[in-house]
Amino acid sequence: MDDNALLERILLLISMAETDEKLEILVSRFLLPVILKLDSQEEGVRKKVLEVLVHLNKRMKSRPLLQLPMNQLVECLVKKNNSSFVKNFVLTYVKMGFPRLGPDTQVNLLPSLIKSLEEIPEKQQNGILAQIVSSFEFVKIDQDNLNNWKEKFQLHVDSDYVKILLEYCRDLLLLPYGFQSLGPTGQTTLPPGFSNWSYNRVAGEVRWSAEELEKAKMAVTRFIISGLFDERKIMIHGTIAMADTRFAVSSIASSYMFRVMSSKEWKDEDLIRSLYSLCLGSVPEQSPVLDVSIGQPQCTEKDLKPEKVRLPICRRVKLKLLPLLRKGAEMVIIMPDILFLIYDCIFGIDTTTNLRSSGLLLLQDLLWYSDDNLDLEAVAPSLLKLTMFMIGNLKYEGDNALKDFYNFKPDNHQRVSALTVLSYLAKKSPGVLADNADCIRMLLSSLEKEPDIDFAQSLRTTISGIAPCFISASETTKRLLKFVFNQYITSSNVQVRRVLVELVRIIFPITDVEGRFLLLICCGDRDETIAKDAVDALFGPLRSYTMDDRSTEKMETDKSDLVPSYGRLLNYIIEQKKFRESSEKGIFIKDRVVGFDKNTFEYILRFVQLSLINEAGLGPFESALENPHRVASSIRPFLLNLIRNESSVLSAHLALLTETVELFPSLNFITSLTILVGAVPEFLAGELVTLIPNLKDLTESNSEDTRLISAELLSIVLKEEKSQNFQNKFLSAALPDLSRKSVEGKQGLLFAIGFLLGRMSLKNENINPYSQIVDTIIELIYNEEHSLITSGAIHAIGQLARCKALKKTLKKDAELVQRLSELSCHAKYSIRIHDRAISALGFLSLEDSFVERRLLVNELLKIMREVKDVDLHFSIGESLVCCCFGATYRESRDLWSIKEDDSVKGETESEDFEFILEELIKGAGSQHPSVRQACTISLLAILRKCGNSKTIVNYIDRIQTAFAVCLAEGNDFVQDVSSKGLGLIYDFSPEEKRQELVDDLMSVFISGSRRRIQVSNETKIFEEGTLGPMPTGGQVTTYKELCSLASDLNQPDLVYKFMNLANNTMLWNSKKGAAFGFAFLTPKLGKELEKIYPVLIPKLYRYRFDPTPRVQNAMSAIWSSVVNDDTKTVDTYQKQIFEDISKHLTSNQWRVRESSCYASAELFRGRGFDAVLEKMPEFFRNILKVMDDVKESVRKSAEFAAKSIVKVLIQTTNVDAGKNSAQETAKFMFPVVLEGLQSSVKEVHALCLDTTISMVRSLGHLVAPHLPIIIPALINSVEAAHHQQLNYMSVRLGDQAATQEMFDSARISAARMTTSYETAQHTLQFLDAEKTEIIVISLLSTIKTNNPLPVKGCSAHLISSLAQLRPNELQPVAGKALAVLCKGLSDRNLALRSTYAGTIGQLVRVAKDSSIEKLLNMLQTWYLETNEESIRSACMQTIQAVSRYNPDVLRNHAGTALSLVFLGMHGKSDDPTIKGWEKVWEEIAPGTEGGIRFYLDEIVKISKMALNAASYPLRAQGAKCQGKIAKTMGQKLDEKVSMDLLNGLKTSMGGKVWTGKEEVVTAFADVIECIRFDESVSDGSELMDLILREIKRGNKDYKSCALSACGRIAASLKFKKFSLIIDATEPIIIPPKEEEDEEIDQKELLDLQIVAIEALGKAWPEDRNVQVEFFEKLMKLIEFSMSNVHWKIQLATVKSLQRILETLDLTLFTENTDALLKFPIYYLGHAMQTSLKLDSMKAIETIVQKMNSINLTLDEFKSSSIKKLVEEQSRTESADLRLKCDSLLRLLRS
Repeated sequence: MDDNALLERILLLISMAETDEKLEILVSRFLLPVILKLDSQEEGVRKKVLEVLVHLNKRMKSRPLLQLPMNQLVECLVKKNNSSFVKNFVLTYVKMGFPRLGPDTQVNLLPSLIKSLEEIPEKQQNGILAQIVSSFEFVKIDQDNLNNWKEKFQLHVDSDYVKILLEYCRDLLLLPYGFQSLGPTGQTTLPPGFSNWSYNRVAGEVRWSAEELEKAKMAVTRFIISGLFDERKIMIHGTIAMADTRFAVSSIASSYMFRVMSSKEWKDEDLIRSLYSLCLGSVPEQSPVLDVSIGQPQCTEKDLKPEKVRLPICRRVKLKLLPLLRKGAEMVIIMPDILFLIYDCIFGIDTTTNLRSSGLLLLQDLLWYSDDNLDLEAVAPSLLKLTMFMIGNLKYEGDNALKDFYNFKPDNHQRVSALTVLSYLAKKSPGVLADNADCIRMLLSSLEKEPDIDFAQSLRTTISGIAPCFISASETTKRLLKFVFNQYITSSNVQVRRVLVELVRIIFPITDVEGRFLLLICCGDRDETIAKDAVDALFGPLRSYTMDDRSTEKMETDKSDLVPSYGRLLNYIIEQKKFRESSEKGIFIKDRVVGFDKNTFEYILRFVQLSLINEAGLGPFESALENPHRVASSIRPFLLNLIRNESSVLSAHLALLTETVELFPSLNFITSLTILVGAVPEFLAGELVTLIPNLKDLTESNSEDTRLISAELLSIVLKEEKSQNFQNKFLSAALPDLSRKSVEGKQGLLFAIGFLLGRMSLKNENINPYSQIVDTIIELIYNEEHSLITSGAIHAIGQLARCKALKKTLKKDAELVQRLSELSCHAKYSIRIHDRAISALGFLSLEDSFVERRLLVNELLKIMREVKDVDLHFSIGESLVCCCFGATYRESRDLWSIKEDDSVKGETESEDFEFILEELIKGAGSQHPSVRQACTISLLAILRKCGNSKTIVNYIDRIQTAFAVCLAEGNDFVQDVSSKGLGLIYDFSPEEKRQELVDDLMSVFISGSRRRIQVSNETKIFEEGTLGPMPTGGQVTTYKELCSLASDLNQPDLVYKFMNLANNTMLWNSKKGAAFGFAFLTPKLGKELEKIYPVLIPKLYRYRFDPTPRVQNAMSAIWSSVVNDDTKTVDTYQKQIFEDISKHLTSNQWRVRESSCYASAELFRGRGFDAVLEKMPEFFRNILKVMDDVKESVRKSAEFAAKSIVKVLIQTTNVDAGKNSAQETAKFMFPVVLEGLQSSVKEVHALCLDTTISMVRSLGHLVAPHLPIIIPALINSVEAAHHQQLNYMSVRLGDQAATQEMFDSARISAARMTTSYETAQHTLQFLDAEKTEIIVISLLSTIKTNNPLPVKGCSAHLISSLAQLRPNELQPVAGKALAVLCKGLSDRNLALRSTYAGTIGQLVRVAKDSSIEKLLNMLQTWYLETNEESIRSACMQTIQAVSRYNPDVLRNHAGTALSLVFLGMHGKSDDPTIKGWEKVWEEIAPGTEGGIRFYLDEIVKISKMALNAASYPLRAQGAKCQGKIAKTMGQKLDEKVSMDLLNGLKTSMGGKVWTGKEEVVTAFADVIECIRFDESVSDGSELMDLILREIKRGNKDYKSCALSACGRIAASLKFKKFSLIIDATEPIIIPPKEEEDEEIDQKELLDLQIVAIEALGKAWPEDRNVQVEFFEKLMKLIEFSMSNVHWKIQLATVKSLQRILETLDLTLFTENTDALLKFPIYYLGHAMQTSLKLDSMKAIETIVQKMNSINLTLDEFKSSSIKKLVEEQSRTESADLRLKCDSLLRLLRS
């Protein structure tokens, strides 16, 4: 059979199909074969096919339920061998048939349909994509079987159909809700992010309403984030959905994106490129603001058709995408795309404040993450210009066309971001700033004017940060900078001056004169902080230099770069001084203008002096003023050379000093001047002749030090200046002046005489003519009582003796020695006098003719035994040294001009040398600690000065023994002296003697042998304050350790060097002790030590942290000498050090444990513990044990060690540090850390808790295996941060429920803000289903058991978080969780109930319907059967939480839920839960009437249950609920329902009157009002009898309610038996006299009367006969009521009259019109209340209208009276009253 015949037969079969079922069978069988025939070569066949298809189309369009063979059609689409013509027809039927399928069938067919997209032409894809998207809402992904779903859909693979689908979904998500189709009648502009082609694809064939589009977007979002796609490919879609304007869409994407963005590694370059393309569009234009050509972006598509050119996305979506780009910037920076985007964000046409802020953050990322391969030099100027504008410094002054781009003012947040950009730009491209002095100027200008303190601080920090860029600036730029800095150096803004100090310090080299001068000016700043910073910048680098450094290699290397040149510096200062004096910067002092103030002068001269000393070859040491003699003698050669070559510089310096001394005569200035003049007095002293009067005045200064140095300077000037014979004049007037001057003047004069006569003696001048002066001075020692004069006389004698000036005048040596000896110990005098007396004794031995030298020595030894002061011991040592050499000793030289080293060669030993040594060695073993101290100091002094003498060599063994014995002293300083002495002994000893000395010393240390000290009852072992707190006794331990170290090195002789290295006592920094310092540090510890480093380094490393300061300092000093590179050495021997520390960590000696802890803290810092990872758990466990040590210091050290190890642990377990490394470390360390969480020691628990939190955050997703243990532990630990007093306070608030609830809620909120809870919540993203179940069960156990309130609350909140973040994983245990939490609703704590309710509200999202229904039924039962308000409040909170978090769930169970809500809404007025119920009703119910109508049966059922409850309040609530139904529905209420309600209320009306029964009466009236009664069936007597009965019962409130209901019921029933009503109300309106006589509550009576009067008005019948019968009686009651003086009664009466008038047949009472008008007219004229006047006019208006209707008129008099009253009232302020007046006047005039 040919094809035509077959087709004809098929057409016949289809035509004859009588039913839809038969037609569907035929279509399934023949549709696809017929379509395939379209490929036939015969035209007749093709026409026949079209005929069949046309017939089918007609039949199918009228049958929407007819199913097509979709599987066959889709398979046909997938096949590649089918022609496009056939596929087009197949597509038509796929579009027709797919919507006809059921949801499950659509889902099953969906994978095939998606895959068919590859084979469908691009133009035909749109319809299919729309069909695919419409079916997404039916896809329910089971996360437990996610892999099966992935295999089914195959969307995680790279394929064209996935790309097509995702592009369509992206465009759909971008589609705005208010879109229109393109074209002449639609919108003409494309929405952001679209091209013509993409817009037509999603909006061309499908017309989306806003609701349909929202629903489609929700379905697409859910499908995309379901896990079927590769996460990298859907990041953009999730972000777009998150930025959607509809909350329903954005909320779905937000939780997913929050989870992904916190854990995703952004290394995908394709994703980053897609983001750029989306943000910039297909053809981005470079911003005109970017004035440098940067080329075209890389991420834009090339050669696009015009219809496919996309616009950039809208700013809302861009704001959401920028965080993704920022995360990717760390890994991928694409240039110039990022610059296009940055400038678009900041200067784009539609940009916003938030976009500008994001653009600046993106710019920060560009600069921070860019590497060296990214060349920013071309765009750096533009970026700098942008940054300066954003900071607020740059005003645009360029092309007018660009001004609009700069017409915004950055906020402070953006300005701070711009500062960060500037800092990064300075680091990445310093060249752009290097020669831009204007940038610094603008920043300083901005800083000076900035009002915001915080921003000013940030700006100052930034300026300091960019300063290094200008180090390499050109000289021209630096000159400009100096000019700018000079302008701002006097700024009134402290911040500006402070930052200038930083700028100058960083930018200009240390030798730059102008820069140093700027710092000198800042040194004198009035702000202490600025001055301190400037001083540190100037002198800080110089503080490490001393005079002892002048010969070191360091000094030789650095001396040229320490300070500026002396000449250049001085000349510049003089120049600036003159300039300032002639300008407004000058300062007026003492009738003259000077350039600087005192402080500035001081620092200037100090710095000039350092420059001079440095250029002289000594180095710029700051202590020059402390030893002026040594400095002067050292710089003398340089000054002499300077005088020969450039004397003007020195003259300028001298003039500057002279002027300063005249203006500010302070000690430092005078000392500087004395050094300069004293070094070359023969050249400079003559210049100071004019200063002699000033110097004489200064010798009378209040400061003794000033008097002393002034006297010495005066003596130099007097001695050197001979032209005017000042010297003789001064000495001639000396004796008379001694009798005339003040005490201070006398002392100064004595100082000057001593210095002057001494200098004369040194110059070999005859001083015999002045012997009387010397005798007078000596007499003063004996007779003077004032200590200052005595001190001056002693000093003068000492100077005379030192200069050998007493040899011609001294007569009685022995007496003078005795007197000085007495003065040196006399308690009356100060230590300074004692010191001068001791020094004078030593200087006496320098006299050639002095004969009492042995007596002098004995006196010094005697003094040594009596004094205890260390400084005096130093002075005794120096005096004994003088005795050792006698007249040849170096101290007798001219100290100002002769160096010490130049006078050593001529020294000869005296005959007392051996005697002195014998006595000192003997004294070193004395029983008195102070004697031992003095002897060791003296021995050390002799060794320093006489180390190479023969006598010392002979006594070297004994001296060593003495020093070795003193090493066991309890006094640290004695030990230091002894150790220094031993070091000197070794250096001064000959080679053949050294080994013998070593052996002797080792025997003392190792065997402990030492000479025993005989102890008696009077023996004093320790001086006060010298006994240290060491539990091990004497501190010889330090030196035993040193000896042990030397033995380990197999070089015992190194113990001497170790001891020299180990000395570090602070007393060496004292004035006297500094003279005994040692400048050598022998480098004899060469490479031979490296062989034993594995043994030496661990022990030495640990000892550096010994708690004993002596041991610690000693070992640190040795370590510094032995180890050249600390880091490299420790890295090399880390294992050995670790083993040594581990071994000693649990030692039985506390100091060993403590040192091990501190050593371990330092060991792992910066290097980790990968090398010892396997042993770290046990090591850390021991550290935790030591944290519970019995000794506090050990505990603190262990805590410090543990914290240090934890820091390293966190770094090692960081997921970015490497997956394998982090996993391995976590594997070893987590068990021991979790063990610590169970510790009862508070510190251990806290540390392990912090460690756990930090490890969790650093591990990221790698922490997943440990979460079932970690999360419960973290939740339980929130109590640790909770103070126990809070529990006490909560208990005390037990009688204040509301306050306690607020307090406990705050406690739970505070617990949720702890890091423990936040960390636990952070880990939820890493959970799977199995771990979720374990954790939830653990949390539920915590809730059920007796745990602290914060723990329970946090457990519940964590379950809430799981419901939001892991709903699928939580679903299996949701039922269990609901059961436990529901039980928790009955907890005694109100805050916990509220928390549990909120958690339930979250849980219902994942719970089964049966569980939810069970929950709601349980809540309803609780509410109806429990009388506790707290339980009912918990029910409300639970329902409210469900409504807030999952309203759809509540709507699905609205019948049960809303009925309870409706009942709850009608509780007592003071019920605090009513507002909560009402809020839920407003959110869920479709309006009040709609809600009641939809759920009427359920509401009626629950109200009847409440009405029949045993609880009276609940009965009242049920009645109120029924009343609300009746009032709302009115007569729309079904008659059957209304009668049912009425019968129930009738039953409840019976019985006694109970509290709240008023609601039943009111509801009774409400229900009756909504019922249509048939008068022919019933006249309502039964109902009226029931209500009239209630009027006679109960209290006032109940009667009042019944009366009101009576009136309403009578009006509703049109009750004709008015007599019953009037009889019931008359006794109330007109009380019987007997009742009036009784004492009753007038207020209660007043309220009853008002209600009774209103009831009469409501009940007045329409029946004419009844009106005639009771009119008079009614008028009597009205007249009585209106005569009442209370305005409320009057108002109620007028209102009732108004109601009566509305139904009154006035034709029957024409004669009573005047009576009806009487009282309204009266009230209109006399009432005070506006409401009474208004109702009176209404009554008058009604009467007039009724009179007009029956052609009755008012008499003229009454009408004019009413008009007059109304006109008066029309002028009132009440708008309502004025309107009523107008209408009444019009009525009266008509």
